[in-house]
Amino acid sequence: MAVKVAQVLAGRAQGGAELFYDRLVPALNERVPQVAIVRPEGSRADALEAAGVPTHRFRFGNRWLDWRTRRGVARALVNEGANLAITWMSRASQLTRPGACPIAARLGGFYPLKNFRHCDHFIAITRGLAAHIEAGGVPPARIHLIGNFIDESPAAPADRAALQTPPDAPLIFACGRLHPNKGFDVLLRALAGVPSAHLWIAGDGPSRQTLRSLCAELGLDERVRFLGWQVSVNPYLSAADLFVCPSRHEPHGNIVLEAWAHGCPILAAATHGPVELIEHGVTGWLCRNEDAKDMARGAQALLQDPSRAAAMAAAGAERYRQRFARAHILDQYEEFIHAAAKRP
Repeated sequence: MAVKVAQVLAGRAQGGAELFYDRLVPALNERVPQVAIVRPEGSRADALEAAGVPTHRFRFGNRWLDWRTRRGVARALVNEGANLAITWMSRASQLTRPGACPIAARLGGFYPLKNFRHCDHFIAITRGLAAHIEAGGVPPARIHLIGNFIDESPAAPADRAALQTPPDAPLIFACGRLHPNKGFDVLLRALAGVPSAHLWIAGDGPSRQTLRSLCAELGLDERVRFLGWQVSVNPYLSAADLFVCPSRHEPHGNIVLEAWAHGCPILAAATHGPVELIEHGVTGWLCRNEDAKDMARGAQALLQDPSRAAAMAAAGAERYRQRFARAHILDQYEEFIHAAAKRP
C-alpha cells in the first residue's frame, strides 16, 4: 500500500515541538512521502521545500473564525492524496477536520482532550502523556508511544573566551524559552550557592528582562551569560561541565536527550519528563522541584566529582542510543504510519 502523510503544524518559529517537526519531517520523507502544512511566516516552509517536502502555507488563525485555513487544509489533504494526517498540538488538530483521511494527534503536553475528540489515533511522547490520554477515555489501542530524537551531529565546543568565561571555571549550561515555567529564576538562585561556577543560558522569551534584573540583584552579572535564541545548542553542551534543567513544568524534557546524546552530565528538577527519563544517580541527578538550595547541592556534588559526573554522562549516552536514537525513532514512526493509514 502506497502511503503519503500530511504533517500539520500551526506553531510558530521557536519551541521544542517546532524544532522536532523541522527535524522529523525531512527525515521521514526519506522513507515515506511527506507533505508539510505550516504557517507562512519565517523560514520553515522554505527549508522544508528545499529538503524536498511539498509544502502548503496557511494562516492558522482562530479555530472558530478561520474557515479559510480549515477549508484549505481539507483541500490540501485531498489534492495531495494523503492517507494519514498527523496534527501537532491543539490549533492544528482543531483546524484539521475529519473526512479526508485518518487523523493522528501528536501530543507533547497535557492538553485538554476535548480539542482532539475527532482524532483516530494519538501519539504520546512519554508514558505519562499516554496515561493522561487513556485517563481521558481513549482506548489503549489508539494510543501510540513514540519518543523524540535530537540533532545528533557532533559540534566543537563553544569558545569560552568569546563569552568572557575563564577556561578553568566550572561551567553550567541551560537552555529553553525564558518563561516562568522553565524555572530559570530558581537556577539563578541556585548559582548563588555555587560560587565558583559560571552559567550560560540560551533562549529568549517574556521573562528575559526579569531574569536579567534578578541576575543583577543576586550579584551574578560577572558569572552569567545570556546567549539569546540558538538554533543548535550542541556547541554549548560540548563546552559545559554540567547541564541543568530547572523547569517547574517539563512534560517531556527533550533537553535531557540533548545532554545524553552529547555526553554532558545532567541535573534536573524532578518534574514529569525528567523523572520519567532519568534514573537518579545513574543517568543523571534529580533535585527537588523549585528548590534552589537542593539544586545548588546537586550542582556542587557533580562539579566536585568529575569522575562520577562522567560516569552518569556515559550511562545517559548509552540510554539514548538504546531508546531514542534517530534510526530507532524513525523505525517506530514508519511502523505506526503504515498501520494507522488504513482507514478505521
